[in-house]
Amino acid sequence: MIFLKRTKPIVVRLYTDTPNAYRLFAPKLSSDLKPSWLSEKDDTARACTGLKKMFNSGFGIPLWSDLDMNTTINDRNEVDGDFKFSDRKNYLELQRQRTSAIPQSKICMKLHSPWCAECDEEVNFIATENMWGNPSRNVEFLSGVVDFKYQHATHMFFYMDKKAGHTQINAGDVPVLWLPQSERKLVIEAFYDPDKYKYFADSCNMPPFRNFVYAKTRSALLGQTRTSP
Repeated sequence: MIFLKRTKPIVVRLYTDTPNAYRLFAPKLSSDLKPSWLSEKDDTARACTGLKKMFNSGFGIPLWSDLDMNTTINDRNEVDGDFKFSDRKNYLELQRQRTSAIPQSKICMKLHSPWCAECDEEVNFIATENMWGNPSRNVEFLSGVVDFKYQHATHMFFYMDKKAGHTQINAGDVPVLWLPQSERKLVIEAFYDPDKYKYFADSCNMPPFRNFVYAKTRSALLGQTRTSP
């Protein structure tokens, strides 16, 4: 008799110190973010295996506040901006340093996420723009790879055209999907826990050697008990 071994799911725990993000805009599995047209019988996209896998394997973090961006160009050909969030906090950071990685026609913005992620095992997640769920076409979210066992930030970077203009992204929009490089089932758990959030947020700023030590001792420091507030 052949016994099938049940595959252990990948579990990602996410912590925030922002009450509204936890109550109203908690992370969601990508299966809960499928565009409505993907379920329409007459839409040929239903036959696309790539779309099916993308919306059945990862998770996304909804924007936790309306974002209104007005950009201008000053006399030094530099970008100045007025960036407003509806909750009156500032999560945006203009990357003013110029590198060869940033096209001359673009500006790069860092969107500081109020969520930190933790995973007990080594799994690479591909962060990729959710083109199907990002209604704003004035911004281009950048791709990357992250292992939440060692790196816990869920910040997002995006390009904007280097010109004067206005862009708005609404609360609830999901600009980026994190897709595990694994066929295993994904489980996500969200917690409002300012202490855990601060712990993981601080660990993201450690130099490489301290990150190595942290990775080896994190389980002992955190303990085994996790509860939802």
